[in-house]
Amino acid sequence: MLETERLILRPWKDEDADSLYEYAKDPLVGPIAGWPPHKSAEESLNVIRNVLNSPECYAICPKDTASPAGSIELKLNGHTDMTDRDDECEIGCWLGVPFWGRGYMTEAGKELLRHAFEDLGMTTVWYGYYEGNDRSRRVEEKLGFEFLHKTEGLELPLMNEVRTGYCNRLTRKKWLLDLARIPSPEQIREIRGYLDSEGRLTAMPVKRRKELIALSYIASKLPMGKIYTEQQFSLMLKGLHNFGDPATLRRELFDAWLINRSADGREYTLNPERPVMEELLR
Repeated sequence: MLETERLILRPWKDEDADSLYEYAKDPLVGPIAGWPPHKSAEESLNVIRNVLNSPECYAICPKDTASPAGSIELKLNGHTDMTDRDDECEIGCWLGVPFWGRGYMTEAGKELLRHAFEDLGMTTVWYGYYEGNDRSRRVEEKLGFEFLHKTEGLELPLMNEVRTGYCNRLTRKKWLLDLARIPSPEQIREIRGYLDSEGRLTAMPVKRRKELIALSYIASKLPMGKIYTEQQFSLMLKGLHNFGDPATLRRELFDAWLINRSADGREYTLNPERPVMEELLR
């Protein structure tokens, strides 16, 4: 069993069949991931016993309900076509529609990546999704995966379709580096007085150390690789702070080397070479 702030990740059980069917029967869930909606609780039970029974497959259970809301798995060698190495695996996941938009999948994904790299000794984790699956694309961006290539003409026997797939990769080296760029829990506690109940920055600290921690905290919420227009970036920042002018915050993030800005000032992106916390606070 694995645990996060809001979630329990545990093996699937026979008694989860009704919960699985409740969400897996929805045509918005399975088809976009490459499998058809479930037709009965009996089918869901069969899937639990024969598909969701892998050693690293977990039911995603919100702590306030304790019942499965989705599934997440590390597909080990022999159960994925993305690698043939024992020290590499693929992450696969889905979430029931009522739980969309809460950040559950990103939260579960972060914990499963920690488990993969720290507990299982993986050197690389792969992540694939089909064209049009924008929710999966956003999850892989937030988790720090790097896009490698797309493949056209992929056959999906379960759906009797041919699609385009996107292949993404995260190495242990990059994962560790990304972690070093995120404020630690101890550093977050230093700026706790500047965060509201929803985690938004309420003011910019006066002391330089706390200011840099606050800026790094904001940067840690931005997905890697996504390019924003100035307007899009300002809207993103408004969801992360509730004071002042987004233009001022953009400039401070840029001056701290945490974001990149195009020469014409029209495009913004998270700086992939941004300093780690130790360098930033030195």
